[in-house]
Amino acid sequence: MNKIDIVILAGGKGSRIKKYLQSKPKPLIKINNFIFLNLLIKKIFKYNFNKLYILAGYRGAQIKKKYHKKSFNFVKTEVIIEKKALGTAGSLSQLKNKINHDFIVVNGDTFFDINLSKVIDFKLNKNEIFLSLVKNRNYKSNKKLTFLKLNRNNQISYNKNSILINGGIYKFNKFFLKQIIRKNYSLENDIVPKLINKKKVKGIVFDNFF
Repeated sequence: MNKIDIVILAGGKGSRIKKYLQSKPKPLIKINNFIFLNLLIKKIFKYNFNKLYILAGYRGAQIKKKYHKKSFNFVKTEVIIEKKALGTAGSLSQLKNKINHDFIVVNGDTFFDINLSKVIDFKLNKNEIFLSLVKNRNYKSNKKLTFLKLNRNNQISYNKNSILINGGIYKFNKFFLKQIIRKNYSLENDIVPKLINKKKVKGIVFDNFF
């Protein structure tokens, strides 16, 4: 069995929901007394991952205190706090000397209840990445990675008539990390759109709870 790591992006400030956060980072918000990040981790460790990395930013010390060096289903967790804002792409540069095989990335503020085995088993060529897709049913304000289309070869392109959007779950191979530089930039705005235009992004449409 090939090794695969999983990374949770947990650096967001949660500006739009600030009044609900009570001075906590966004992934630690409580929903019906359940901490959101706990729910996400519980979902993740139904699957066989090698290691969990949590990339924290805003109020990251709270996340580190709660999760760093903890084990979930025998999988060790490492929390890394960015010293300055690096964005969803730049933060991955912190993993260059830590990950040397395929890895999955999930947003720490999104719950997408898919079968992650389909992502784990998805085969990528050296310069390709994987992106999960979902139908946009009610996210009218979402302008990031929308109007996406999937062809028969699982290749993603743009189509202004499509209702498919980014589901916030990615898969990369180790070669991807070599292209990431440590600066503040975004997967959704700066990296993935360019790769879509180069026909280097593949995916699957999931009809699960998002």
